[in-house]
Amino acid sequence: MATFECPVCGFAGFSEPPWRDENASFDICPSCGIQFGYNDARPDSRERVHLAWRKRWLLNQKEPLDPWPTFEELVDEAAAHPRQGPVTAKMQRLEANLAQDVDKVLRGGEYRQGWLGFLLQELLDGEEGWSRGWCVDDAAVWEYSVLDESSIDLWGEFHPMASNGYWKSPFRAIFQLNESRDGFADFEIWLGLADANPGLRYGEPTPRQWPRVKEWRYHIRAD
Repeated sequence: MATFECPVCGFAGFSEPPWRDENASFDICPSCGIQFGYNDARPDSRERVHLAWRKRWLLNQKEPLDPWPTFEELVDEAAAHPRQGPVTAKMQRLEANLAQDVDKVLRGGEYRQGWLGFLLQELLDGEEGWSRGWCVDDAAVWEYSVLDESSIDLWGEFHPMASNGYWKSPFRAIFQLNESRDGFADFEIWLGLADANPGLRYGEPTPRQWPRVKEWRYHIRAD
C-alpha cells in the first residue's frame, strides 16, 4: 500500500496525500500535530506555515505541538526577510568557520565563542535602523539546544558598540548545516536592541528570560 508523507515533519504513514490540489485530507499528523486543511488552510501562506510549524516541532523535541499555535503566530515567525546585499567572499569564510564550530558541538564537543559576532556584523550592515557607526563587539552563547543531527538552536547576547560605549542585547539563532557540513543549508537569526525591548537594561534580563522577549528588532534568514 502506498504511503504519503507529512510535508512538515516527513512522517510517512498516511493512506492518502495530505493535500491533493486544493483538497485536504483533514488528517492530523501523529508526529508533529498539524491538521491538514485547518492549520494550513490558506494557500498563499501554506508553505510559510509548514516551515514555521516544523521549527516549532524541532524546538519541542519532535513532539506534537499542543496547544496549537495560532495562524498569526506561525505567519509572523515565518516572516523573516533575507539578508541584505550579496553573499561576499568574507561572509562565506565566516559561515564556513562558524559551521566548523557548530559541527563540533553536534558531534559532542563544546561551543567555542568567536565567529558568530563577526557574522552578525556582516548581516547587520545595511539593515534599516543599524547605524554605520555601530559595530558588533562580541557575541556570547549562553545556552544551546541540539535539534537534530545537523541543526542547533543558540541563545545568548551580542554587544552592539557605538562611540559612547556598548550595550548587551539578546539574540537567538537556528543554524542548519549543509550536507558536506562545511557551511549552512539554512539559518534564521533574531536580534534585539536594548531600546527595542521595554524594560531591558544593561545585563538584563538573564539569558534564561530572553526566550520570552516579545519584540525583536531584526529577523534575518539565509536567503
